[in-house]
Amino acid sequence: TIDMIALRIYSGPMGIKFNKMIRAHTAGHREGQAWRKDEERKICLGNKYSTTIHVIQSAIAKLGKINPNDKGYYGMNGSLLPERFWKSRPDLNTKGGVEG
Repeated sequence: TIDMIALRIYSGPMGIKFNKMIRAHTAGHREGQAWRKDEERKICLGNKYSTTIHVIQSAIAKLGKINPNDKGYYGMNGSLLPERFWKSRPDLNTKGGVEG
């Protein structure tokens, strides 16, 4: 389906552009975060990827109904993940999880 195609694109090199766009939109207006908007302009060249990002969000929401998560960790370089990250979740058949 189109959802799976969008997720596949997101998991590749285009994911960098999508993330730059999302971060610039959600944090670029905050004090000290103007660099995010500058990066977005430089990397995305005016393309907002609105439809693709919307489809990706929809696909993630659908997958969340199949295997729900209670917390996500992003940008943890040099930090320790909490103990609960390492414990098995037999109800979901999962343990941990990171963005590659």
